Formats: sequence, C-alpha cells, structure tokens
Amino acid sequence: MTTATQLDMDYLKLLRKTWNNPQYSAPISFLQRMMALVETTEGPILECGSGLTTIVLAKVCDRPIVVLEHDKAWIDTLLAFWDNAQPVNVDIRHCKIKRYPHEAGEQ
Repeated sequence: MTTATQLDMDYLKLLRKTWNNPQYSAPISFLQRMMALVETTEGPILECGSGLTTIVLAKVCDRPIVVLEHDKAWIDTLLAFWDNAQPVNVDIRHCKIKRYPHEAGEQ
C-alpha cells in the first residue's frame, strides 16, 4: 500500500492529467488535504460521488471505502480505469438521487 506521503505533487499532477476530467476532478490541494486526513483518521470511508478522489483513496488507504455514485456510466468509466479489477477495499454502489420539488425548479 502506498502511503499518502509517498504520493508527491508530480504524481498527483500526472494522475489528474491522465484522468482527463478537469471540470469535475478535485484540485491537487484538495487531494493533498484528503490524503492528510486519511492518515490521521480511522475506520471506513464514505464517499459521495466517484472519480479521481476514489482512485487516490484506493491508492493510499487499505480501509473499507464505500462510494455512492448516481451515474452507472460513470461507474463503468471508473472500473475501466482499473481495467475492471477494482481494489478489494472499494465498494461502489449505484444509488439514484432523490429529487425534491425545490431542486427541480418547482414551487
């Protein structure tokens, strides 16, 4: 298991560039802060939404990671990145988003 301190800035920049989703990918500063928190906490991790943060978490953490993702196609994209062999500690769950009237622009 790679520790968070072993992932340097250049690696994170390369990973973010390779992931090729700049509009929705977490900035490097967020990834660094997330990794620092992982090193100072215990227990399972719940992530709402998947992507670059999921990849980094799986790289630096051997604790259980449960990911809630609403987009099935995006789950497939993530699994393809791992060549359909997701890390054993990552449990990605497809969950629909419940919409409320105020979110849909209704009164």
